[in-house]
Amino acid sequence: AVDALADLGPPHVYAVESRRVKAYPRTWPDAMRTPGVEMISAVRRARALDTAAFDAHWRDRHAPLALRHHPGMWEYRQIVVRATLTPGSPDFDGIAVIGFPTREDLCNRLYGSAAGQAIIEEDIARFIDLSRSEATLTGEYVLKS
Repeated sequence: AVDALADLGPPHVYAVESRRVKAYPRTWPDAMRTPGVEMISAVRRARALDTAAFDAHWRDRHAPLALRHHPGMWEYRQIVVRATLTPGSPDFDGIAVIGFPTREDLCNRLYGSAAGQAIIEEDIARFIDLSRSEATLTGEYVLKS
């Protein structure tokens, strides 16, 4: 796995603050794949916001909405980028990690309702520039908890 990482290019190193908004119940042994799927989003703030306003909105406004309107979510981490430590690295403002116990939970229980989806999408538009952000689906292995 480490050799495969070389194909991704040089590492990007950031100083971050990590907030665990919601934690999954850990019931499997170390070094086994965490059940389910994670959506990882590297985000850039809306251009109208400075870093402090972005962080405050994400923490104080968006996190409670996510907890309310993503019923299938069992893991939510907000990783706020405080500094980019490697020259040439992308200038992300944060990384969201949203986990679901199964792929079906992601597909069928991402939102509790159409109204909840609209609330989340409207809120995201207030503080994240989606045109400059990236997301991917992945899995997780915790080697030592």
